[in-house]
Amino acid sequence: MKKALLLILVIVFALHGFCGIVSAREDEILPFDDVNAELPTGGVLFEAECDESLSNIEPVRTRGTLKPIKEYLEEELLAHEKVIKLSQYQYVFGGDFQRMYHDVIVSNYKIMAYTGFKYWADNETNFVTAVSPQYIFDTVEEDVEARAFMDEQIRAQYLDKVSNIPYTDVAGKILVIYDLFCEKNAYAYEEAEDPDNKDIFTAYNLFKYNRAVCQGNSIALKGIYDALNEQLKQEMGTDEDIIETGFCRSNGKKHIWNVVKIGGKWYHLDVTWDDNPQYEEYALHRYFLVSDDQMNDHKVDDIEEWDYCGLEGVVCDDKKYETGYFFNDIAQKVSRIAYESGKYNIYVPVMEQPFVADNLKSTKILATDVFIENEKQIIRYISKEDVTSTLFVARYDEGHMTKFGEFGTKELKANGINTIRINNWLSNCRLFHWSEESLTPLCRVIDLE
Repeated sequence: MKKALLLILVIVFALHGFCGIVSAREDEILPFDDVNAELPTGGVLFEAECDESLSNIEPVRTRGTLKPIKEYLEEELLAHEKVIKLSQYQYVFGGDFQRMYHDVIVSNYKIMAYTGFKYWADNETNFVTAVSPQYIFDTVEEDVEARAFMDEQIRAQYLDKVSNIPYTDVAGKILVIYDLFCEKNAYAYEEAEDPDNKDIFTAYNLFKYNRAVCQGNSIALKGIYDALNEQLKQEMGTDEDIIETGFCRSNGKKHIWNVVKIGGKWYHLDVTWDDNPQYEEYALHRYFLVSDDQMNDHKVDDIEEWDYCGLEGVVCDDKKYETGYFFNDIAQKVSRIAYESGKYNIYVPVMEQPFVADNLKSTKILATDVFIENEKQIIRYISKEDVTSTLFVARYDEGHMTKFGEFGTKELKANGINTIRINNWLSNCRLFHWSEESLTPLCRVIDLE
């Protein structure tokens, strides 16, 4: 009986010229072949003011081995010390000291202080004897409350949203968090016009008001990925870091972004320059998990002017994630990537239905799942390049698939959104895009229901 039914279906399709499927057509071209993102710079705050009132601070008398100065500064800043004595370190004041102080502040989002400070240096030796930090809040109690708020934001707005991604898919979790960050937050262009506004350089302002400049963005994103690392370590039952994080700072452009280490390799991520103001809530993915070679526009003259904020041995020379993944292709234009119902959904500005991918690996064609419109089953798809595709349908029969309908060859143009309309009675089937040049399907399997 089932074989007879299948034969009838094949005959019906042959007689009607496969009228169950309307020929695919190019509806429109994605509107971001030339996305001219405004690339903000100057979002790094260095301020140091000499304060003679600190000149009467008694020098520190020490015995034994000193803690590393960065570790000591971090402890004092977390404790909200109003004056931090430093004479014991005999550290000469200058640009190197300012960068070191900046490194400490940005390395930990829980330090509730601006990167500017007041200081005093010995008149003869120029050794820094004390610094007076500029804190966001007046008391350590307010610091504690702000830290708890940020931790809750990290958990609820980011970590919980990627908890459904398998813990083995580390790059996938990093990607979806990256896009969530772009969706929720915006560059503080208006606030940056006020030279006295230092809040926009902090992670707290980002978590509280969803607005910051590159320094605040980078501190916050590092905090999220650090929290993700701790979660992954617990899930995997290991003490080894799964994700290591840091920064890269362009002193020439006064710009800062993140670097992450996964699978033993370092990669750049610049969420500030990928958060395009032309398309709110979407990301560009131009600077997501890329090598030094993809960051040429982040330097003024030479890569030597980059500064990894105290990290040693950072070399971003691996290009693993620059090809072969869907976020290198269509999703790199402008998109928002989410993980829903066990698959990656790639949302683009021009359409409501997302394109779908089963994993991060790329196929030549991305397609939506089937949706209903005017009593027709609709699928939209897009090719990352000009390709020739043969469409056919196969039906399930007791665990086996049998090809029973072929709908000709389609010429697909890159970035053109195409539409297929299918009669609703065509159920329990799968639609395939295939190329004569390859035994590999051009697209994920599309289930027709």
